[in-house]
Amino acid sequence: LREMGDLAQLEANGGYREIEKLAEMASGIVSLGNQTGEGWFLTGEMLELIHSGTENIVCTQPFACLPNHVVGKGVIKELRRLYPQSNVVAIDFDPGASEVNQLNRIKLMLSTANKNLEIDSEKQGERDRYAEDIDRTAFPLKKNYNYGRL
Repeated sequence: LREMGDLAQLEANGGYREIEKLAEMASGIVSLGNQTGEGWFLTGEMLELIHSGTENIVCTQPFACLPNHVVGKGVIKELRRLYPQSNVVAIDFDPGASEVNQLNRIKLMLSTANKNLEIDSEKQGERDRYAEDIDRTAFPLKKNYNYGRL
């Protein structure tokens, strides 16, 4: 968050960035001249979520919105490349889409989120053990330490 803008400004806006900041964030992935569907705004919103710590995103594609469909799915690959921890899935909501398929895609996304959470927990455990090892070597406990009398 610190690198993307003033934290106080973000809090003043109820946790949302100004549209100019969203445009700045999205400009590295998609052209701001892209005005079709959600255009660059969809990309900016996904980046805002990732930068705020929300790495699991369901991008819903409404019925018959081909531009949004193209932009939404088009940027997911680049988001994954730039933010490997991100877990973004596009779900189509139109008459031709099966509800079972939609639910299965969401369940798969949640399964990936759980695996990522387990990996993060393991990494945190390793960091904690490493910190404990450093503490023990840098500050060894002295046995039989005589506090003496004052």
